Amino acid sequence: MSSPLIEEGLAALRDGDTATARRVPEVAVTEVESGEALEGLAEVLYLEREYAASATRYERAYIAYRREREGMAAGRAARAVAWITGNVLGDWAVRSGWLARALATSRRRTRIGPSRAGC
Repeated sequence: MSSPLIEEGLAALRDGDTATARRVPEVAVTEVESGEALEGLAEVLYLEREYAASATRYERAYIAYRREREGMAAGRAARAVAWITGNVLGDWAVRSGWLARALATSRRRTRIGPSRAGC
């Protein structure tokens, strides 16, 4: 469920226009903090070599995707955080935690359903 603003940002990213690709998700995030907007911003920050900021946006995307019940997208965001924190920033303990989240999330259904605790 993409907004026209997010679509514009993704198109700019595909075209290599990082200035527009960065500006558009930043505006989208101020309107509604969606996983998709945060992930788009994280991608741009990564391409601009702002790795710590990118990891932070991917973390926020993970939380947003979980809130939106988008399990596969949450797993993808967690995997990105794991890559950046371990392979780029060298924090292997943090990487391990995010990799475990990515694996656990990916093993669930695509959409995260309501909790069945106590059923």
